[in-house]
Amino acid sequence: MTETDNQLLNRILFEGIKEMVMVIGVRDNEELYYEYINRAAMERTWLTAEAIGRPLREVESPEKFEFFRLNHLHVIHTKREFHYEDSYEMENGEMYYSSVRLVPMLNEEGQVTHIVIHAHDMTAMKKAERDLAKSQEKLHETEDQFRIIANHSRDLIVILDIYGKVEYISPSCTEALGFSEEEIMARPFPYFIHPEDRSGLVNAFTDSLRKQRHFKVKFRMRNKWNEWIWFEIYGSPVFNEQHRINRIVAIARDISVDKRSEEQLRYFAYHDMLSDLWNRRAFYEHLADALQREQYRREGLALLLLDIDRFKWINDQNGHDIGDQVIAEFSKRLKGAVRRMDTVARFGGDEFAVLLPSVGSREDAYAVAESIQRAIAKPWVFTDRCLLVTTSIGLAVAEGNMTDDELIKQADLALYEAKESGRNCCIG
Repeated sequence: MTETDNQLLNRILFEGIKEMVMVIGVRDNEELYYEYINRAAMERTWLTAEAIGRPLREVESPEKFEFFRLNHLHVIHTKREFHYEDSYEMENGEMYYSSVRLVPMLNEEGQVTHIVIHAHDMTAMKKAERDLAKSQEKLHETEDQFRIIANHSRDLIVILDIYGKVEYISPSCTEALGFSEEEIMARPFPYFIHPEDRSGLVNAFTDSLRKQRHFKVKFRMRNKWNEWIWFEIYGSPVFNEQHRINRIVAIARDISVDKRSEEQLRYFAYHDMLSDLWNRRAFYEHLADALQREQYRREGLALLLLDIDRFKWINDQNGHDIGDQVIAEFSKRLKGAVRRMDTVARFGGDEFAVLLPSVGSREDAYAVAESIQRAIAKPWVFTDRCLLVTTSIGLAVAEGNMTDDELIKQADLALYEAKESGRNCCIG
């Protein structure tokens, strides 16, 4: 027996992602309740599966609930992501530190229905920062003590002079990157940094020297096999006896696993699992962005809304497995029939949308719609059956200062007319 897409997604979220992930449901009265808690969250907090479905006010302490409520209300009212740092004591008495990201999920009316919480573990980094602060105090007394600490650290520890030349590297650097100490010491530190990340790191380095303060930057570093590894670096200036900065001490931690988890979450937030197309939320962002560009007024912008004709009948007569296969194949044909520059999304069910930038004219938009219908009209053959699948298309062309809602409403009315006219046609 194979896993369904939903089962696979649930297992990835629950078992595969090692960072804490929770989903908060938002009721009409702005009541907050736990809707999903993954395994990592249950292991690092006192939360259990019994908390799912219960309001936060019943699960959390009054102080913690008020803290959560204010942060979540900020997301609900702004409809934007919100970041903050949090800490709490675990059952074993140790402190846990995290960087928390709240991501709103909106319905068709633009209301926040859920908030996804992703808590990134910063405990090791906080410990490293404390260790670094202690090490800096000891540096003024003796560098030998610092080298003893650095030589036994699993984090990458680097000492740079004020010109960016490497003065010292911990043994963990050679283990993590594969380069020998001589190879690293022979080159300026930016040599190992990804070209896209160099300016940000150099700016942080020079700003730290100029303003005499710490810096923290995420960047990619090259290893001996020309692979790029994500690191987060925490740097701090070191002062000599004349109270002048003479070097920078930096601790870098491998965050590749965290980055992959973050990319997975972002992918799930903007893609439809069954069709592998953009979802409704991502499409609305693409549409809003396209309407704000001056280019669309010069080169034209059109929208196609599509339904699979009689999809409910196909589902009822052939079963949901065949229905899912039809959705997946329809998505593949739809993607292959449009231009490379077009944005294709699944709104849900058998509803799809295509955004056509630089379309030129209404006739050009019709040409894309005809290409789609030709692709859909080809034979649909499954293991033991052959189906007749067609699509109805509503077309709308952006004019003047038309809003996204106005453009979608116009296309939706055209789609309704296409279905009322016998289906398997494009009207707009």
